[in-house]
Amino acid sequence: MNASIIDQRKHRRRPANLAVVLVKSDESERKNVFFIGQIRDVSMGGIRVVTNKACEFQRGDKFEIYIKHPESEDGDAHVQIGAEVVWCNPSTRNLGMKFDVNPFVDH
Repeated sequence: MNASIIDQRKHRRRPANLAVVLVKSDESERKNVFFIGQIRDVSMGGIRVVTNKACEFQRGDKFEIYIKHPESEDGDAHVQIGAEVVWCNPSTRNLGMKFDVNPFVDH
């Protein structure tokens, strides 16, 4: 990772291994498109996700993300938040996303 990306980060990243579902509205076809992934690191401002298939997202693409609560016994508990693509690397299936709002602060 180059220094310019690290220097731009406002918040420290923490390692993570959380299941996530990314949902993108496809208005042209009037449907939602779903992607499965794993959160690999998280900060107060965003996440890095490895997706189940090559990501072909553009900077600024908006998603609703559903993060499975790690202590959920029935698998239904999750956190839902809006996020936007900041970067995407199709060869590694990694993408960086910033949260629309900070999920760690009461609103």
